[in-house]
Amino acid sequence: MVLEVGQATVALQQDLFDPIMPKLLPLVFTLGVFSFIKRGVSPLKVIGGIVVLGITGAYLGFL
Repeated sequence: MVLEVGQATVALQQDLFDPIMPKLLPLVFTLGVFSFIKRGVSPLKVIGGIVVLGITGAYLGFL
C-alpha cells in the first residue's frame, strides 16, 4: 500500500515497517489467522475470509 502525501509517496511496507522490523506484516497476518483458528473458527471460513479480503482489496486497489 502506498500513501500519497502532497507530492511525496510513502510505501508502508518498505519505508515504514521494514526499517522497524522486517516482514512484520506477514507475521501479523499469520498470527491473526492462527488466533482465529485457535478460537474455534473453521479453517474453511478463515480461507474464505482471506479470499474475500483479497478480492475486495484488489477491487478497491489496495492489494
